[in-house]
Amino acid sequence: MSRTATSDVSADTSARDAAEAGGTTSFVLGIDPGASTGLAGYAPSAGPRQRGRLVFVTSAGPLPTCRLIAAWRRAGLVLSAVVEDSRSLPVYARHAGKGRGERDRVARSVGRIDCLTELYLDLLRSLSVPARCVEPVREAKWDAAALRRLTGFEGPTNQHGRDAARLVWTDVGPVGPSAPHRRGAEGSGRAVRQR
Repeated sequence: MSRTATSDVSADTSARDAAEAGGTTSFVLGIDPGASTGLAGYAPSAGPRQRGRLVFVTSAGPLPTCRLIAAWRRAGLVLSAVVEDSRSLPVYARHAGKGRGERDRVARSVGRIDCLTELYLDLLRSLSVPARCVEPVREAKWDAAALRRLTGFEGPTNQHGRDAARLVWTDVGPVGPSAPHRRGAEGSGRAVRQR
């Protein structure tokens, strides 16, 4: 089996697991775009001073991710979305000390992520899901122990899913055209306008 076929099988398995994990609880969806897109669902609490909970943390390929988002929306489960968006950040591949091949590899990778970010935002808009874009966190990544300690989530995870969990856990709030912005319209926290 080729490497691509193997990754498609694992992405489909992750997608099935995520679909089952979504259950019937409404959630805010965290999306960390990539070849293995991180997905996490945050169910807000009923009480005004209580913290919600993560209902799932997983990852899937781009096509299964699109299918999941559409299925969750059809089921009325997705309340809103928080999408990691690095498009406004500079590309660091041009710095000295990197060879041409390394710069080209980084530039292609950044281009793929930017394209997936736009794809997910277009899909969310077409499904009328309010969404907010936020810049990547510039701190150490959460490992499984940190995720468990900070959120109480006990299930198995990978780094992509944990990145989406961190995104939605630390940035849940109102989203959509009327949402307050943390920074200007071009920075993190900008709302995605509904068409």
